[in-house]
Amino acid sequence: MFLLVQYSPFTRVQKTLLVFGYFLLFEYSLISRNYGLGVLLIFLCYVLFPTRKRRYLPLAILLAVLANINFYSRMTAIALITMLVLEYLLAIPSGKPTPNRKWDIAGSLLIVAVGLLLSGVQNIPPPAQAGSLSVLSQGVQLNQVVSAIANLWRAYFPMPGLTLRFWNSNIIDDGFAAALSWIPLGFSIALFYRHHGWLAGLTG
Repeated sequence: MFLLVQYSPFTRVQKTLLVFGYFLLFEYSLISRNYGLGVLLIFLCYVLFPTRKRRYLPLAILLAVLANINFYSRMTAIALITMLVLEYLLAIPSGKPTPNRKWDIAGSLLIVAVGLLLSGVQNIPPPAQAGSLSVLSQGVQLNQVVSAIANLWRAYFPMPGLTLRFWNSNIIDDGFAAALSWIPLGFSIALFYRHHGWLAGLTG
């Protein structure tokens, strides 16, 4: 909460709503507390993000740890690592990096690689459970694909169903939510495309 209040660019009202909102105050503090640790590391990454122009090492350490918190933090770490790599490749200066910068980049890549490797190793099931976890061998059902796409809508619009057992529900059914998911996703991509010039290089 300190990082959010001290460093975020939000207004006082927005900060208050976030601090006392459902996710940060209740779910990440009481129900899924390891999510709170992941959010803390993500906030720290954002706080240290401007330092990447001088060195990547602090960010690399945070991202390596973030990849080992839970599945969602791992996916977030991979997305942030990919963004940093693309940003560097699309904005390579004409001159060669200094020796210190070379060591910083090499060390950061090594730390991130080790963190991702450890994260992958931890997800290898023991032999006794390997057979029960082979989901792909059972095939993927259409309703599973629809539900996965509908998660985009639920992420942007977390509106639980009006029932007693509202947990992990949404007021809109999966089929309709899957169709609507592409609207906020496309809008978000358009915003990034507009405000981040280096991203336009991907399509150039």
